[in-house]
Amino acid sequence: MNSKAVAAIAIVAVVIVAAVAVWQLAGDDGGSDEPKGDSITVTDSSGRTIEVSLPVERVAICDPTIVEIFAMSVGEGWEDYVCLLPEDIKTREPAKWDLLLESYPELADVPMCGDVFSTGAIPAQLIYETEADLVLLAGATVNYMPGMEEQIEALGDGISVVYLEFYDKSFTDGIAESNYGILGDIMGTSETADKVVDFYNEKLDYVMGAIAGESREFSYYVELPGSDQSVYGNVVAMGCPEFNVLGGNNICDSAAGVDTDWNLEKMLEPDGDGPDYIVLVCTPYYGGLSTLGYGASPTDGELADAVSGYLDRPGWSDLGAVKDGNVLLCYGELRNSVFGLVDLYSVAMMIYPDLVTQEDLDGVIAGLDELSPFGFEGTWSYLVGA
Repeated sequence: MNSKAVAAIAIVAVVIVAAVAVWQLAGDDGGSDEPKGDSITVTDSSGRTIEVSLPVERVAICDPTIVEIFAMSVGEGWEDYVCLLPEDIKTREPAKWDLLLESYPELADVPMCGDVFSTGAIPAQLIYETEADLVLLAGATVNYMPGMEEQIEALGDGISVVYLEFYDKSFTDGIAESNYGILGDIMGTSETADKVVDFYNEKLDYVMGAIAGESREFSYYVELPGSDQSVYGNVVAMGCPEFNVLGGNNICDSAAGVDTDWNLEKMLEPDGDGPDYIVLVCTPYYGGLSTLGYGASPTDGELADAVSGYLDRPGWSDLGAVKDGNVLLCYGELRNSVFGLVDLYSVAMMIYPDLVTQEDLDGVIAGLDELSPFGFEGTWSYLVGA
């Protein structure tokens, strides 16, 4: 073999070795299981089909109701993904915000956006500035805002937007899967998210099974009171998801919008004795009592004093529900996540005390406390009692 042939073979060999080395380097992902340039298609709680580019590294949370959904779906380290938070978390649930800052002080440095409902727009500029690749919006808000899909489309490619919602959809089929389940799929934390989904479905099934043979023939009244306890509050804003499961007839069904004229005369219809059960859903959002919520530990006496302002309304002492002690004070913000199980069990205990017990409720609270990265300590409901 002549020298030119040997040289040519040597050059080819070098090229092959170099090519193999480049191929090996290109194929080496350093042992990471994260998909590279991959995507996933999910259906959110509003029935929207979204393709999300993976991996997700920066998440914009644009509503206070979504914080615990995201945290519980991701688990430990959830805060590391958050690049944007809603400003109104400080006023809507100030006690929860204090708890979050105590547990995750770095959240104090996360940029904040305005309330989407009040501004009528998603915070596009902040989404760009914080380089979010996943935006989480509250379906209960944006589904009723015109032009929202156009705003989302204007964000451009590379930014996925998912709607999350419990609110008045609580306890409907697949609600946990379409919130927690899809976030687990997106974030690669399905094992964590599925524990939440399974717990929620198990506890919901338990109540449904416990009352399966019971009559649902009773009447109820649900109100979101404001800061003045003597004034009748909103009777339709948050729906009645607990009673959608438990049954009964809502005496406010004929009300439309915010009925500012609700009064004792309407309470007494149609039989003159008023509803069998009264539920007062307190939330700082409507200016309600701050006696309940995260970190709250009032005594029974303090709770009794707090609810007395409602019971002292003219004529309420004559209502059947008040006479029988079937008046429940509960914390309305729980309805926005799996925490709503606490409201469901609290209402069920009032209506079916022999079937759903305090022990059952305590088990729900303990389970949620274990599943939540920042715990679930507080006071969530109070039954007046006879």
